[in-house]
Amino acid sequence: MKYLVVVADGLTDRPIAEKDNKTPLQLADTPNLDRMVRQGRSGSVRTIPENLHVGDDVSYLSLLGYDPEQNYGAPAYFLAQAVGVNLGKDEIPLCCDFVILQPSHSDMVMKDFTADHLSCEESREYLQALQDQVADCAVTFHPGQGCHNLMVMKGGSFSERLTPPNELIGEGIRKFMPSDDQFKDLAYIMNQAQIILHNHRGNQRRKRENRDLVNSVWLWGNGEPGKPLPSFESKFGKTGSVVTASLLLKGMALAAGMNAVSVEGATGFPETNYQGKVQAALGELEHRDSNGGGGLITDGATQWMTAGAGIVHSEMPTELLLKKGGLFHGVQLWVNLPSKQKWTPPQYQDLEADSSILLASD
Repeated sequence: MKYLVVVADGLTDRPIAEKDNKTPLQLADTPNLDRMVRQGRSGSVRTIPENLHVGDDVSYLSLLGYDPEQNYGAPAYFLAQAVGVNLGKDEIPLCCDFVILQPSHSDMVMKDFTADHLSCEESREYLQALQDQVADCAVTFHPGQGCHNLMVMKGGSFSERLTPPNELIGEGIRKFMPSDDQFKDLAYIMNQAQIILHNHRGNQRRKRENRDLVNSVWLWGNGEPGKPLPSFESKFGKTGSVVTASLLLKGMALAAGMNAVSVEGATGFPETNYQGKVQAALGELEHRDSNGGGGLITDGATQWMTAGAGIVHSEMPTELLLKKGGLFHGVQLWVNLPSKQKWTPPQYQDLEADSSILLASD
């Protein structure tokens, strides 16, 4: 039995006053969703325990089948895992998001937590400027996805949760700015970043194009790393893959030993590469054998199987690939075992693309 979980995060959106306080989902024509409801079973599930805050960092764990009360870890630690940053001793990760603030008469208001759907290319320009120019603080900046990036600094943990920028739309930021002495370095970094961004050629270009300026960073995602997640396969007896633009969900999946499929152009916004996501699903190849081994072989991945004393196995396209069509290219290499090892117990393991290196020679 295979399960497909489609997470339409934020699909309902917010009520629109000019549309009789109906949400975009209520106003939309949704024949496919309607058909699924008519022909399927509907219900509700609580993904956020009553004693925890509301946020993706809680609900995503529930969606993957983990109890947030037992397995919660700060978002920045999952972000570090998603972007491949190994943290050193006494290093603290923080989510470092580019945002657009709008001045008001007495405060700065969070206008756009996506920084105008900031591209990865423009984001990297700003990150490099911060890395080169932020002074008097031992910090490093690492690219993530668009506006959402990683900052690593030395020091101890913080006692208060820093509010994610998506929770602050339309809010004055002053009351959410950390003010205790423990946060003084963060306030200093944010102030430096605002000056650096104000003078950056990318914002000068935006000014000429009459676009909103990317005028600040917002630091959040702090907390404890939490306990290591038990592997998804050991917990449920199944392998799993995720196709997502969310680095938080990707980091959780990797922490659980799942496969995270990267799709170029997947942004998490309406212009995301939906076709690429579908193709990522179509490009999976499924291994099953009589010894209980099995897994999905995706782009760049390898399966290593020892037939040994004997095994019945298959490498078949997924049902979706068979139904929809598509291409999957694979190479099989067979190595004959020495006679004294012929009766070795059969074994199987997955080697994902990021755990092996392709070597070539002239």
